[in-house]
Amino acid sequence: NALLAGLACITFAIKTLPQYQDSQLIVYIEDFMGVLFSLDYFLRWYSRGLRFDYLLTQVMVVDAIAIFPFLLQPFVPAFANTTLNFLRLLRTVRVYRLLRPRRFKEVAREVFGVKKTTITSYQLTLVRSFGIVFSLIFIVAGLEYTVEHEVNKQLADFFAAFYFSMISLSTVGFGDISPITPAGRLILTLAIPAGLIIVPSQATEIANAFADEQRQKEIKSINRQADQTKKINNLIATLERERGSGVASKMRAELEVWQNKRESIKDLQ
Repeated sequence: NALLAGLACITFAIKTLPQYQDSQLIVYIEDFMGVLFSLDYFLRWYSRGLRFDYLLTQVMVVDAIAIFPFLLQPFVPAFANTTLNFLRLLRTVRVYRLLRPRRFKEVAREVFGVKKTTITSYQLTLVRSFGIVFSLIFIVAGLEYTVEHEVNKQLADFFAAFYFSMISLSTVGFGDISPITPAGRLILTLAIPAGLIIVPSQATEIANAFADEQRQKEIKSINRQADQTKKINNLIATLERERGSGVASKMRAELEVWQNKRESIKDLQ
């Protein structure tokens, strides 16, 4: 589902470009994915005993909205060039839950047999946060393009809509592009508060993960230094027993000087 959703987003974005709007290959790909998404929707409903309450779940509502234009295309000409398959990108957000450090380690161990991974919590958080924010920007851009492109020349293709969505949700707002339809303004009115909540929260998660990683590095560095000091002290103790205290005392004094210098450098940093 995640891979198909990604392919649906790519084909949707490419098809909005003037040179690809009449591409039969993209039309075939979109129709093929529309059939797959529709079959997936009805088979999942059938597997739940055709229960009506299951249709009201969040996942089924999103999927119904995504395949709705495709199912109506043979009967309603207005939906002939309309696709909302990109809304299935919302379902990929569930995949990002697997990128939480503890869950990721469990999946790596149980599925791939990897007992230890070099991927850090900060890296997982960075990928997860980027994916969530990107999904929000992409979906808002897709909706804005769908309702605006026929009447608003500023949003003639998806990539212009993506630029507009990014600067709007990041609250930069250059003012060079604006929606002119009531639907476009409504979408943006609902999207901006979502962006004000999601974007800062994900930025906070990244900052916290980075701080935790730096803290872990400092702890490991201190532990390594402690191990080295312990080994040197053991060596000095051995020399004291075997060769007398003269050489050992000199080495211990040099060790103390070295440790003092290291602490001074650390304080300066």
